[in-house]
Parts: sequence; C-alpha cells; structure tokens
Amino acid sequence: MEFVRKAYGDKKRKRQASSSKCISRADRVFKHCVFFHKFVGIWLEKERSQRLLDRLKGYVSAAFTLGICIFQIVMLSVESSSVVTVLHNAMEAMVSIAATVKVAPIVLKRNNLLILIRKTKEIAAPLDASKINERKIVDRWLNNQDKILKILLTSYTFTFSSYTLFPLLKENGLPFTGRLPAICYVNPWYPTIFAVQLVFIIFRFVCVLSNDILCITFLCQLCSELELVKHLIVDLGNGKDRNVKQIIIRHAMVLDYGEIVCETYSATLIMQHLNCSMFLCLSGLVTMKTSDMFALLKIGSLSLIGIITMLIISFVGEMVMSSSLEIASTIESSVYKGYRNDVANLKLLNFMLMRAQKPLCMMVCTQGKLSLRFFSENINKVASFFIYLKTLVE
Repeated sequence: MEFVRKAYGDKKRKRQASSSKCISRADRVFKHCVFFHKFVGIWLEKERSQRLLDRLKGYVSAAFTLGICIFQIVMLSVESSSVVTVLHNAMEAMVSIAATVKVAPIVLKRNNLLILIRKTKEIAAPLDASKINERKIVDRWLNNQDKILKILLTSYTFTFSSYTLFPLLKENGLPFTGRLPAICYVNPWYPTIFAVQLVFIIFRFVCVLSNDILCITFLCQLCSELELVKHLIVDLGNGKDRNVKQIIIRHAMVLDYGEIVCETYSATLIMQHLNCSMFLCLSGLVTMKTSDMFALLKIGSLSLIGIITMLIISFVGEMVMSSSLEIASTIESSVYKGYRNDVANLKLLNFMLMRAQKPLCMMVCTQGKLSLRFFSENINKVASFFIYLKTLVE
C-alpha cells in the first residue's frame, strides 16, 4: 500500500512539474513594467470610462513633457555672458526635445501601441512543455529582454537622481537650470518651485521610460517570433511533421507585427539618434569648459544613457534585420525531404520565400537602416562634429 501511495505521489509530482513547464509568456513580457504603461494610459482596458481616462493620462503626460521642453528652449533666449551657461542650457534643451520626441508616440501613435500590446499578448501564448527547442528560444529572448530592461532602468534611475539629488547639494539649486527672478529663491517660493519641477520630472521620467520599455519589448518579441519561424522551417526541411500553411500564416502574422513596430518607432528613433548626437557634442564642450563636479556628474550620466540607448536600439534593430533575412536563407538552403514531389506545398514555400526576401528593418531617413553599422558611423560623425564645434568655440 505504501509503495502504491509513493508511486502515485511521484506520478502526481511529475505531472505538476510538467504542467509548470508551460510558459506564460504574456506574464513574463510585461511583468515588471505594467505600472509605467498604466501611468501614462497605454494599456488595454475593457470599460469605456477607463479608456477615456487613459487617453486623458496620455495627453496630460505629454503636456508636462512639452512644458519642460518649452521652458528649456526659452532659457536659450536668455542673455548670458558665459559660454558654459549657453552650452549647458542648449544641452538641457536637447534632452527635453529628445524626451518630447519619445513621448510623441503615446499621443500620436496611441492606437498602434494598443494594437501592438494586444498582438504581443496573442503571440505570447503558453508553449507546450514538449516543445523544448521552442521553449529555449522563447526563454533566451525573454532573458535578453530582462537584461536590456535592467540596464535601461539602472541608467534612467541614475539620471533621475542627477536631476533630483544633485540640486539639493547646491545652494538654491533647482532641477531645471535657468535664470529666474530673485524672489523664486527665497521661502516659500523656492520649495514650491522645486516641488513643481520635481513633479514635471517624474512625469517626464515615467513617460520616456514607458516608451523605451515598450519599444524594447516589441523588438525583442519580434526577434523571438522570427527565430521561432526559422526553427519551424528547419524542422520542415529535416522531414518533421509540420503544417506548411500554419507556418506561412505565422510568418505573415510576424511580418504584420514587425511592420507596425517599424512604422510606430522609425521616426522616433531617428530623432532620438540626432538629439543624442548633438547632446554628446555639446556635453564634450561643456566638460572642457567647466570644473563644477555636480555639472560633470549630471553631464556624464546623461551622456551615458544616451550612448547606451543608441547602442541597445541599434543592436536590436540589427537583430530584427538579420533574423528576418535568416528566414529567407533557411528556406533556400532546406532540403524538404518529405515534400520533393508535393508541388502544392513547394509553391507555398516559394511564396513564403518571396515575402521573406524583403527583410524587416527600422528605417532611418529614406535609405538608412538602424543597425550596428549605423551606430558606429553615427559615433564617428559625432566625434568629427565635436572637433568642428571645438574649433569654432576656441
């Protein structure tokens, strides 16, 4: 009797372990970042009143970010005898413009973002525990996504601290630099203005972070799905029992998903690269002209997050393009042992090959493509432009 009970218990534990292996991808994809998306109103809601509230959240968040941008641009028009002050104000304006560009999709591309969230949840269906290779692909890309987001969150946290903590260490310091009336630096106006600027910073921080998290999430899931399609084609070529029509349908869904991602973020990414490039040039000039430790730390943190963001997005853009091209090369190189005399399925595979030969890519300008090569060329141009600006200033 004891033997039967033990055998039954072992069988039950194995069954539970097997069921726990089914991956809940939808939970893992958005598990740490739902708060940021709901804060700015980019989330799927069933009730109409909640959808209207979310739309209002997006408009308010964009208004706060745009208000900061206008303030920083106005500061550029304030007369100053110091070249360092002018350059510093120009840097702050570039940061605000970059933040405004990042927040723009929350308002202008809201429907696209909601469609992408819905499609991400649809494609992130649980996988059967028996599909070991597919699980490995999914786990690898989910881990890549988690690592990238951790790097991004760390960079943004340090940058947020530079805007909130460093001004407290300076006399009459404020998060946003600028020439304000003398009354603004005495009680009770000084703490009030500091608190108001802090609220603006929090709104901008959450909006920008939400947009970057969504962008990285969509791109990583796109790469994951492209690799899964490639794996299915390899299995098909090796003679395994795979449905050709289902593979074509899945590939079409991935292409549709990727086209929406590229359409939503292409303009944002090119503007982000331009702003980061200008900021790096100006930060180099300010670093040469100032000895203020707090200013140097702030500039260093902002430059770091700019380079990291450009590198991460360029890397993921490279992966999207290469994964898309690998599908075409896999279709061409596969033998298709069980389909040599199946004319109908071979025609379907040729149709899939024709679609796969035009790869997905994040376009920048009319002909440029977001890739690691684009990143290296951009950094070289930044260095050249910095030397040119240095010559002009001197």
